[in-house]
Amino acid sequence: MVLEATVLIIDNSEWSRNGDYTPSRFQAQIDSVHYLFSIKTNDNPENTVGVIANAGETPEVLVSLTADLGVLLKGMHGLGVRSESHFDTGIQIAQ
Repeated sequence: MVLEATVLIIDNSEWSRNGDYTPSRFQAQIDSVHYLFSIKTNDNPENTVGVIANAGETPEVLVSLTADLGVLLKGMHGLGVRSESHFDTGIQIAQ
């Protein structure tokens, strides 16, 4: 098994309010983060996952690389929809 470090970037800009996914794009992304976290950590317990929120004044690292579900949930607890997306900056932070 190969160790992996995965960084997930969430688009929490105003565009994520759209209802084309049930209940919204934002909630679909949150559900996807939980799903991908469990897949990665179940594949190999030493794999780590981090999360970056893309919108606001600057992208924000919500969760640094971790294999602990509690840390992930705590980091994403206060996440909400914010103004504009800064995708390029988020990718640079993830690297």
